[in-house]
Amino acid sequence: VVPTAQIIEHYAGRYTGQVPCTIQSTQASQCDQEKIDIALTLLPDGSAVRTLVKQGKVNSMLEKETAVWTVAGNGQTIMLILPNREVWSFKQAGQGKLRYEPNSSAALKDPMSS
Repeated sequence: VVPTAQIIEHYAGRYTGQVPCTIQSTQASQCDQEKIDIALTLLPDGSAVRTLVKQGKVNSMLEKETAVWTVAGNGQTIMLILPNREVWSFKQAGQGKLRYEPNSSAALKDPMSS
């Protein structure tokens, strides 16, 4: 689902934040602490580029992948849908900053699996 023009105008851009090392798409080997930094670029076409950052540097061993994004119905939560069907939820926490929302994040079930 491509976000509407109004949502794109409000949310598209580059953000930084942190995600816990315990979520599925981060591997413990990538983390020195409980959280890992993330750079997230929300593009106007509904795609997003997620880059995990370790100690202030993008490590070639860390993921840089394309995902899709949308905004939840209440307009408060940015939903990042990863290729593995994992959903990361964020709220804006200031200019260019995102806060990970663990209670709104989950892994989607594949409708083709039984």
